[in-house]
Amino acid sequence: MGHSLGGVTTMSLFPYLSQSHPTAIILVDPPLQQRAEKIAVKDAIFSASCIDIKGAGAYLAENTLWTGEDAIYRELGTRLADPEAVHGIYGRNQPWNFLHCFEKTSSKWKVTVLIADPAINQTCFADDLQPFPHVRLVHVPDAGHWIQYEFPGVVVEEALKTVAELKFECSETIVDRTRFRAYLAYELSYSLSKLLALHSPTPMSNSLPSSPSNAQQPTIQEGETPEQPKALPWYHPARWSDSRPTCNAL
Repeated sequence: MGHSLGGVTTMSLFPYLSQSHPTAIILVDPPLQQRAEKIAVKDAIFSASCIDIKGAGAYLAENTLWTGEDAIYRELGTRLADPEAVHGIYGRNQPWNFLHCFEKTSSKWKVTVLIADPAINQTCFADDLQPFPHVRLVHVPDAGHWIQYEFPGVVVEEALKTVAELKFECSETIVDRTRFRAYLAYELSYSLSKLLALHSPTPMSNSLPSSPSNAQQPTIQEGETPEQPKALPWYHPARWSDSRPTCNAL
């Protein structure tokens, strides 16, 4: 998973990923293709922001959907950045075009790209992705470039969907797929509930389901054969049957 420059950095690593290993890839508003004049403007803006440091309060005032923590990390990022590094990134990647990376994706991968509302920010363009039907495109209404700050729940949900599609294709039987659907529904509910709890102004006690990872495991005495569980045998941490399919996603 990568946002903005982190997204195209992730794409540049595609040649080093296994073509046969199932992999989930989430790209959040990556600048896939930019004109030279726009790159020059971005170079000037971002390098200047590393010199004339803006405080967290200013970022929070400009971005009403951010949390205080988001604004603090943004300020910290500019303080740690080097203007010469910014010049180097833009200068060494001319012309700025990473679309060719999608030509090297494997059929074993699942790629999802989230893009901002074009009325608010135009960094990633849907038209650029039309030649690549295997890439799942998700528009996020009312979102600016910092989607993970403004709508973190959407990013989490779409990431879970991508991993779910990958694991679904790895299952061998209809029974496994049905059980996985039920498990995924629970996991999605649990993850979103925790996310809402983190961003809720009031505590959400007694509203979160218990995590399946905390469930008590059966005690097996020496010499006993473990009882086959009734649900999700292939996903169980104990790996009840080695013949079940395995799938490692992001």
